[in-house]
Amino acid sequence: MDATSSDDVARHNDGVSLSSSELANKLEARFAAGPEPQTFTYLGSRFLISINPYEALESQSDSAAAVYAEDYRNTSGRRKGVAPHVFAMATNAYLHMRQTGLNQSLVFSGETGTGKSEAKRLAVRMLSFLRPHARRDTQAFDKIVETEIVLEAFGNAKTTSHANASRVGIYTELQFDELGRIAGAKYCDYMLDRSRVTHVPDNERNYHVLHYLVQGSQSDERAL
Repeated sequence: MDATSSDDVARHNDGVSLSSSELANKLEARFAAGPEPQTFTYLGSRFLISINPYEALESQSDSAAAVYAEDYRNTSGRRKGVAPHVFAMATNAYLHMRQTGLNQSLVFSGETGTGKSEAKRLAVRMLSFLRPHARRDTQAFDKIVETEIVLEAFGNAKTTSHANASRVGIYTELQFDELGRIAGAKYCDYMLDRSRVTHVPDNERNYHVLHYLVQGSQSDERAL
């Protein structure tokens, strides 16, 4: 997970603009280069391109997150750098918040099935590694993760392109105190696909929560 010369396609292209096909070729080459797919690539210092591998990777594990947390804590001035990752983006956002006291934002954008929800979960999990937490802090992060799962039931559905596609936008606000400890979370939804409730496209399903209600009901309740 060390940094390499191909980590940032904007920095290592001699200032020449990339066409869509050239960018795709570079991303494909990185994805296939190592023993494990390289799913993240920087596009400058503020953008991270993510490719959904559709499988669990070691680079998404808690042990990988611990490497980025260790790099965050390294104050020796001899940081060797780590590979592009949503872990690094979350770490940088937290660091800037602690240094400046200013709010920070991470925006996850992409087509259905590109891994936005999973990347968001990885970012939240990374934040839980960045400081020694008391039992209260650990419980707070656990509740945030569990809340995300519940909210998905109300806003996600099976589509022709993805079995757990998000059909709603979610603004998640993680709140920290002056010492950088997690204090709470706030959720706001927008752009919910309301038409799906009454009209489900062919070969797709309604929101998960409605199927959960049917599966959990008694036979007499289903007859109503």
